[in-house]
Amino acid sequence: MINLTRLKKAAKLLQTSNASIGEIGTLVGYASSAHFSRNFKRQFGITPSEYAQGK
Repeated sequence: MINLTRLKKAAKLLQTSNASIGEIGTLVGYASSAHFSRNFKRQFGITPSEYAQGK
């Protein structure tokens, strides 16, 4: 089950923070950066790195 609250927080951090994708995933509660990235892409349709680049 995807936790939308965590992913929205991660999206905000991706836009406002200089932290790495892995660090942001950990900050919002994911033990695995791969799991975080997979869920992020399922929810938003793009990868966290694409989101951070503003695509």
